[in-house]
Amino acid sequence: PEERDLGFHMLGEHIGFSLGPVLISYGSEYLVLSRLGSAKDPSKHRHLRSLYTRIILLNRRLNIYGRLGVPIAAFLLIYWHLPANFSAAVLADETHMVMHLSLILVGLVIFSNIKVLSRGEAIAQGVILGMTMLVGGIMMIILPYHFYTTYPFSQQGETGLIMAAPHPFILTFLLVHQISRYLWRE
Repeated sequence: PEERDLGFHMLGEHIGFSLGPVLISYGSEYLVLSRLGSAKDPSKHRHLRSLYTRIILLNRRLNIYGRLGVPIAAFLLIYWHLPANFSAAVLADETHMVMHLSLILVGLVIFSNIKVLSRGEAIAQGVILGMTMLVGGIMMIILPYHFYTTYPFSQQGETGLIMAAPHPFILTFLLVHQISRYLWRE
């Protein structure tokens, strides 16, 4: 469907390529930690423990407050959604593969950012990403300019709606989440 549907290609596929590595990373980390925690003889897993510890410390040292990861993820997301770059990826299989690998990297970077950001910083970044999708979606709905020329112009408004529609729900969820955390502490 990606060859025929801009909305699927932009959102479904790109969210999948970015979210997949985040989920796989969480699952892998859980497996490593459960393996380390359940070991009867900790010395058997000292190499695994050492590797895991080094990776965590390296991320904390290089990516403090997401200073490395946030710009990398933002750059890659912006770069591949610029109309000329997106169209180039649609038209050339090699470029399309590079775009997909970049989106997988975005997912890995998001996972590493989650490990060094406070909950408030992570929520703020989620709001910023949601606002970016909202603005981009509104532009695709109301502007008469054909941004993604490799797809029919009629799909542009639909894709814009798909991008903009989740925004109020995401903000409501984050607001309810923050209020419930505040009330729970009180």
